[in-house]
Amino acid sequence: MTEEGEKRIIGLLENIVANQQIWLSRQAEALELQKSQMLKAEQITNRAEKLQTSSIKIVRWLFGFLLIVVAAWVMSLMF
Repeated sequence: MTEEGEKRIIGLLENIVANQQIWLSRQAEALELQKSQMLKAEQITNRAEKLQTSSIKIVRWLFGFLLIVVAAWVMSLMF
């Protein structure tokens, strides 16, 4: 093989290595983005769970209050 052919092969190999490094850096960026999105999704899920718990407490309180009002109204009708 000639010296020119060897230089050409070395150049091609260097290009392959450079392309692999670019690909790996893009994969790392994609993984970081995915990690960020997963953290945001987890935060949203936690907020939704808290909101659901609060909503259940409010509904229970309103139902209890309504029950007391109805009981008082029924008692006022009886006497």
